[in-house]
Amino acid sequence: MAGGDANCNADLLTDWVEALWEHSTASCPEFIADNSEELRDILPRYLGSADLARLAQVCKLFRSWTDYAGRPKLGLARWSRSQGDLELPPPCDLETPVWQTHGALGEEPAMAVRRAIRLQPRMFRTYVNENGVTVERDLPPGTGIDSGRTAISVDLVWRFQNRVCEHLYRGTYWKTPQAGDVPPREWEEPQPIKFMIRDTLSNRRTPPEQCRLRVRLHAFNHARGVATDYTYYSPEFWVADIATLRKPSKAVAEARKKQPSKRTRRA
Repeated sequence: MAGGDANCNADLLTDWVEALWEHSTASCPEFIADNSEELRDILPRYLGSADLARLAQVCKLFRSWTDYAGRPKLGLARWSRSQGDLELPPPCDLETPVWQTHGALGEEPAMAVRRAIRLQPRMFRTYVNENGVTVERDLPPGTGIDSGRTAISVDLVWRFQNRVCEHLYRGTYWKTPQAGDVPPREWEEPQPIKFMIRDTLSNRRTPPEQCRLRVRLHAFNHARGVATDYTYYSPEFWVADIATLRKPSKAVAEARKKQPSKRTRRA
């Protein structure tokens, strides 16, 4: 039964697309006007951002589609590229956050200097699906993206001034340029990035100030020499020496005493 429903939905989608783009049909404008909302519910998640932008310029009926589908966003990966068609609701308090800090100062999140930070940036899009539910979905690159020049950079910025206090990382988004004859949906997953904060400490400012990570994807198009930037800001955190971060709980400390590490036992 489920397979039959899937085939039926696929056939309906094909009918919608053929009716929408069959320009020789005399009633095509009337069809679009009469069914704009229904088409908007079905098509935006199958169209790229460039397609939506062009449609919005062609006809005012399509302008709401861009807002409805959501603009491309840069964030942290919540799923594998092998699950590209997976629809997830936006993050909630009940799930384990993708963003993780090294520890805490009191009850506030903190990052330690000279300790590795690992991130997996990802482009995605938030939209309302046909069931009226707001969801997130992986956004594959378009065929115009230059995989060899597209890069990712990370800066540490002060929370209130949004001024860069330390450059942390810059590298290519993909480990190697992707073959031109391979469809973008089959490209390799963008490489995870690894870096550390080396010199900045929150308590060196008066008064002490929190920081954020500013992650930027510099997307280059084959037809243009200037990159389009997409930006993600992490939640705020304190930057401190590892020794000043919150000590382990009493239970953890007692467990370590009873079962010390091999290095401690050998010493």
